[in-house]
Amino acid sequence: IKLAGEWGNLIERFGLDGTFAIYGMAFAALVLIGSSAMRFPPDGWLPEGFVPPEGADSGSVIYTPREMLRTPQFHLISLTFAVSAGAGLMAIGLMKLYPVEALVEGGMSPVEASAVAGTAMAVFFSLANGLGRLAWGTLSDRLGRKLSIIVMAATQGVLMFAFIPMAGSTNTLYIASALIGFNFGGNFALFPSITADRFGNRSVGANYPWVFLALRIRWNPVPNSRRMARRCRQLPGCVLDLWGGLRHQSHRRFPGLPTASRRSRAPIHPQAFPAQCPPLRRGVAGIGR
Repeated sequence: IKLAGEWGNLIERFGLDGTFAIYGMAFAALVLIGSSAMRFPPDGWLPEGFVPPEGADSGSVIYTPREMLRTPQFHLISLTFAVSAGAGLMAIGLMKLYPVEALVEGGMSPVEASAVAGTAMAVFFSLANGLGRLAWGTLSDRLGRKLSIIVMAATQGVLMFAFIPMAGSTNTLYIASALIGFNFGGNFALFPSITADRFGNRSVGANYPWVFLALRIRWNPVPNSRRMARRCRQLPGCVLDLWGGLRHQSHRRFPGLPTASRRSRAPIHPQAFPAQCPPLRRGVAGIGR
């Protein structure tokens, strides 16, 4: 990152596309050099004192990529990976945008707020990202892959909601950034491991790239992270408005549908929705058509 900006001025000299091309060639060369030194151990070799697990998820059953792609387990693992890692990717997009606004609203100058947000991303998120890979990999050896993924994804979901109020203070922003980065890094330890356990240790190098393709799915439903962060503040009101609007539209289309009270039968026009939730206006209006 620093080479592209202050240290090397690559973007200024070669442009954004040229910088990506340079990074791509550098990464390809480093990966090829590093992989040339890697070798599979001899058949039957085990670390001293290690007793391999038995069963379908022990890594002993070898699947080719073609065989793996035909299994429902592959699609479930890929979908879980896309959603779990997508939370971290969304946080990366928010990390330099929303905290600056929240800190400025709390009385901090824009320059200082930008520096604090940059530190949260470049230091706390990044370091915790690396530590999370080691820690979650170790934990999954004890807890099991599935339980570890469930715990990681559940805590990441809680942290995504907690990030909104925590972003307004320097210390809590650093804590939130580190915890989200820690869980985000866990994805890149747990999903290769569960792929190896389910589809074979010896074929994980060929199989895991297909799982990793889930990250390339452009599934993010919110095009602007800054607007999303603002709207999350009105989340409770938006949910209640959506519920009331859906009940009203359902009653209009199906008059016999029972309603909770007389008040729920009152007309609710899409324009009555708060200005912070234009998607709800459009969505509820569309249901009635």
